[in-house]
Parts: sequence; structure tokens; C-alpha cells
Amino acid sequence: MHQRDQRSAFPHPRSARHPFLLTHDVFYGELQSTRSLDGITLSHRIADSPPEEVEVHTHVDAHFVLVTSGHYVSSAGATPNRRTTLVYNPPGTTHRDHFHQGRGSFFTISVSMERLEESSDAKVHQVATYLSDERACGLSRALLMECARWDNCSSLKAQSLYSELLASASRNADGAEQSWPNWLPAACELIQDCYAEDLGIRQVANAVGVHPTHLARVFRSCLGCTPGDLLRTRRLEKAAELLLLTDVSIAEIALESGHSDQAQLTKAFRRFYGLPPGSYRHRNTRRRPA
Repeated sequence: MHQRDQRSAFPHPRSARHPFLLTHDVFYGELQSTRSLDGITLSHRIADSPPEEVEVHTHVDAHFVLVTSGHYVSSAGATPNRRTTLVYNPPGTTHRDHFHQGRGSFFTISVSMERLEESSDAKVHQVATYLSDERACGLSRALLMECARWDNCSSLKAQSLYSELLASASRNADGAEQSWPNWLPAACELIQDCYAEDLGIRQVANAVGVHPTHLARVFRSCLGCTPGDLLRTRRLEKAAELLLLTDVSIAEIALESGHSDQAQLTKAFRRFYGLPPGSYRHRNTRRRPA
């Protein structure tokens, strides 16, 4: 019997004598969308393997994993963000990370060895680590949103966002504290808790006691994404969660997750996840235990 890490309940990497290699941008999951840059690949996938079918494996290249639905079980170190699961895996990471019951979706940012070495001055983590920093989470969301609405300016913007993300992860590695205004966490909490409401920038600003223009500027500067990006991703993540865990109709889910109707949800969901809500539910329901 394999030795097990009691914290993660995974077979210990040393018990896997010959873990197989996953090359650049290769993961367990059904690919829904992908964008390739210079040594960076952005991809969104739906989990397609029950936990027992996920073998111990080694990733050749470094990558970030942003969970967009489902419960992700990881052997990464540190404490995860309370609301957003973001993991950095350095080159050569060996693990058996998977989704609970094999149901969920995730966005990856894969970085070639050459591209990572270009940033040799960045002191990134040497072991798999949860990134709890709100700026890192915000930048990964911004990359996901840019990938979903790709145009001829997106390549430049995505590479800039990646550079900021790597720098943010490096600051995490150094243990440096972000200097944020006291009202910013409250603004984030409000947006994420009240995702179903018709929130406006003035409403959020009034609630935390700042001017709307100041809130918008500081939000983007500190977190790397706009208040609208955070609200949009939160609504879509909630819709995906309801599709995974309930049998509620898609029309009801649209309203419950803050969308005006089913048509609006379907359009946004297809752009974000790469397929309509009904197909997403069907693919995950096939793996739902009786």
C-alpha cells in the first residue's frame, strides 16, 4: 500500500517510481479553448477523469491553475485564497491533483522553460504552492476574461498580464505585504457576495466610503482586474456551481446567478467556458455518482 500524506490524502510522490510526463499545455481534461503566445499557452478545460483514473504524473513545464468550478483537491503547499483557487506548479511538479468526483473546470497558464528563464530575476516558488494573494487571483481572472474575448489586441495585453502575474507570484514568494487601502477587501467581499444584484460602481463605492473613480483606479491597480471582471467571473462561477450540484433549470440558474435571462447566461457561459450551460451540465452529470 502507498504511503499517504494525511493532509492531502494523495499517494506520496516517492511512491510513484515512474510517473509519466505531461509536456507543455497537456493536462487531464477536455480542452474547450486555447490561445498560444510566445512561450505561453492559455487554455480552459473541463475535467473528464474520475479521481481514481488520475495517475501520478510529472509536469515538464511551469503553469498556473485557476479553478473556475468544482472542488479542486491539490497537494500544493500554503493556504489557499478563501474564494479563489489558484495554484502555481513549478517545472517538474509531480502530483496527482484532481477534482472531487471528477467534476469541475479550470483555466491554465502554461509557461515554457525558455520563457520562464527569461524572468530569472523573479524569485518564484520552487514547490507547488497555493497563491492566496488577491492581485495574483485578479490577474489570472483578467487573463481568463481576455482569452474569452480575444481580438487583435489581446496578445499584447495577455503577455503584459502574464508578466504582472509572475511578478505578483514572485512577491508572494518573498513574503512581501501588499500595501492596500483598508476598504479594498470590503469592496471585493461586497461584489462577490452580492453577485446576483444589479451592482453599480457608485453603489460599491458608497458602501465602502470612497469616490467611484478612485475605487475603479485603485481596484485595477491593486488587483489587476476591474470590478466588472470580478463580478462577471463570480456570476459565471456561481452558474457553473449550480449546474454541477443541482437539477435547477437553466432559466432559474440564470436569474439566481445575476443574469437577466437564459439567453444572456448562455452567451456569456459559452464565451467563458467554451460550451453552453446545457452541454456543460450533461458532460459533468455523466460522471455524477448515483
